Amino acid sequence: MAFWIEQALGAAIAVVSLALAGLSALAWRRERSRRLLLVAVAYGVFTLRGLAVFGQKYLAYLPGEIAEHASAILVFVGLLVFFAALVGE
Repeated sequence: MAFWIEQALGAAIAVVSLALAGLSALAWRRERSRRLLLVAVAYGVFTLRGLAVFGQKYLAYLPGEIAEHASAILVFVGLLVFFAALVGE
């Protein structure tokens, strides 16, 4: 049961973050703000994280350490990019 909940949440994270990345990219296209571009990239990283969680069953061919920690690494990178968007010029 927990596996299916995790799969559903991974898919939901991927869909929502993809939509937010698209909206941010459209806003960047209109405004040409570096911050909006970084926000779009950060949402893209969270999309990758959602896909990694959703496809965890199918990513078993990756080396063990990378496959086990890919979600945490992607969250960390996404947070760093959001931070850069907040404090950047």
